Amino acid sequence: MRQHEGQRSEKKGGWRRLPGHGESRARTLMNVKKLLTYAAVAFVVFYLFTQPAGAAAAVKGVFGSIGTGAEQLSAFFTSLFSG
Repeated sequence: MRQHEGQRSEKKGGWRRLPGHGESRARTLMNVKKLLTYAAVAFVVFYLFTQPAGAAAAVKGVFGSIGTGAEQLSAFFTSLFSG
């Protein structure tokens, strides 16, 4: 009878992982993460070269949003501690 990952072992009386189950799943997950990262980088590079004005506008928008968020957070803490 084949045991599944995390199943109780009769031989040693404790819990054990069977070799090969979790490792291959983790390796596959890492490969998927790598592939998605490479695809995202390739998309950014492609977008940068094909639509430079659009890429610049997107970067401006992202940094503008971050700046606005930081200003709002600063205003919140200022009003919290001032009164």
